[in-house]
Amino acid sequence: MVGDSAKDLGAAANAGIDSILVYPEANAAYYDLDVLRRFKPSYVCASVREAKVVVLGESDGASQPGSRERCGKRRAPGST
Repeated sequence: MVGDSAKDLGAAANAGIDSILVYPEANAAYYDLDVLRRFKPSYVCASVREAKVVVLGESDGASQPGSRERCGKRRAPGST
């Protein structure tokens, strides 16, 4: 599941599926990153474009060099 809020990440956790937290810098005004990380998202990405790379497993060449470092895997898929 791809989401940007505690509700999205909580739904993924309740369903027992992997999640991608999309957290662009602007979201800091609305959501606390530390709170969202408590849901243990599988990945944390700075944009939907970066999340697309994770989901599709390929780059469309649009990501900025080095940006994938921030969209890193946080835990093994399917682990709790």
